[in-house]
Amino acid sequence: MALIAIAALLGGVPYALWTWGGGAPWPSSAPSEDWFTDSLGAEQILGILVAVLWLAWVHFTICVVVEAVQGRRAGARQVPGGSVGTQSLARRLVASAMLLVGSAAVAMPAASGATGPGAEHTAVATTYNSS
Repeated sequence: MALIAIAALLGGVPYALWTWGGGAPWPSSAPSEDWFTDSLGAEQILGILVAVLWLAWVHFTICVVVEAVQGRRAGARQVPGGSVGTQSLARRLVASAMLLVGSAAVAMPAASGATGPGAEHTAVATTYNSS
């Protein structure tokens, strides 16, 4: 489930934002001077919300990368702004995924050793007469 959650958050969120959020997170043209004085409508508020969601996704992605690197090394690093819960979520998901991958890496050689081509061989015991 952790791998599915990581894939959904790292791949599904940007896909949804790109598809339904209006495309790229950057503007297609430079804003004019009137941009600062115009009143806010529903479209502008939605654009601000989508921009905030893009920033939250980038922050979570950074947290996942930091936690994946920390999983291989000793020591803990705090991502700025990670105390709002994103780094904690990333830490839990990455730790669960690493446990899953680690247990699969240990189980595969044991399972293939029991059912692989070497399983048909039988041990032959020889006795030596020391006369």
